[in-house]
Amino acid sequence: QISYSGMEIGRVEDLETPAFLVDLTKVERNIKAMETLASTLGVSLRPMLKTHKSAEVARLQCAGAKGRAVVSTVSEAEMAVEAGFRDILLGFPVTTKKLTALFTRVQSAAKRCEVEIPRLSVLVDHLEHERIACDVATLYSAERIGAFIKVDTGYHRAGVQSNVDIAELAERLSHPGSRVYLAGLYSHSGHAYASAEAAERVWKEDALYLERIVEQLGTFGRKFHCISVGSTPALAKTKEKGVITEIHPGNSVYYDYMQVCLGSCSVDDVAVRVLATITSAYADRREILLDCGALALSKDQVPPGCNTDHPWGIIEGHPELTIVKLSQEHAVVRITDDSVPIETYELGTTLKVIPAHSCLAAACFATHVFVCGGIVCGSCETYRYW
Repeated sequence: QISYSGMEIGRVEDLETPAFLVDLTKVERNIKAMETLASTLGVSLRPMLKTHKSAEVARLQCAGAKGRAVVSTVSEAEMAVEAGFRDILLGFPVTTKKLTALFTRVQSAAKRCEVEIPRLSVLVDHLEHERIACDVATLYSAERIGAFIKVDTGYHRAGVQSNVDIAELAERLSHPGSRVYLAGLYSHSGHAYASAEAAERVWKEDALYLERIVEQLGTFGRKFHCISVGSTPALAKTKEKGVITEIHPGNSVYYDYMQVCLGSCSVDDVAVRVLATITSAYADRREILLDCGALALSKDQVPPGCNTDHPWGIIEGHPELTIVKLSQEHAVVRITDDSVPIETYELGTTLKVIPAHSCLAAACFATHVFVCGGIVCGSCETYRYW
């Protein structure tokens, strides 16, 4: 149960705009669906917490994940401690400063929350990362820390591709005297976002790629206790686990219009909306202005491969409206149905936008507003910094 704070129960329409709305009924349903998928596949669940950056939502995820989480920032690691997670992976290649901050701030958070210091793991995709992790762990940790080798399966954002490089990292991390131990392999199937067809293909290709790595390195005595994969669109298409032992979905807790276009979910599954107000109207060009610009929706767009006329998201209940331009605070919206008079859209009226990318839209807001049954039922401050 969420302990609501910071906002009295009231009407959504009375909120100041722009506002980030979170439907808790849908959040709980989405969390349960991913727990069911993990159970069906017979794998562990390690949710990525960067989508919501909310301790309240993280608490809802914690029970099903049995204490495992992956985060993208040190701030999110503090949030994970507060939410009850006891096995936290920093899903970003480390530097000395970042890893030092992780140990310092996580230990402080554990003391503040009066809980044990959680098990910490890091990602490595460079030999220098092992040295950094060893040095910092020696100073700050009484125990060895885990290291997941980040494998680049095709997204080309981070990670190693060569089996030789993976083997070299595995060898370094398997040294008996090291303060860091080999926790497993980790990949993010970000290239599954290219299109609905790509999502299904990528899952199969990534699973096969990882299977070959495990088999080839296994001939040299290397064993990986955890093979962790993620990306919501890829997971939405999975039917078999192969060598995979853990999944780390992020966006699936909220979903967004991008996921709708990729076939990961239905519009009804999307748990978030950006509430905006009509601030002006322009009859000569049949456009209206909303107060939810790039600092409310972000400028992320639905991938071109999805072939949508709504790259920045859709306006709920208004298929005749299309966002055609975003600047910092402005969203220019065109009325595409000539039969709808512009007078329909009264200044001061609120509309709800289903954003293209909920992860970035959520990060635009310091406060998230919880909605239950269409009524405001609480709010939370987010861990949106680093």
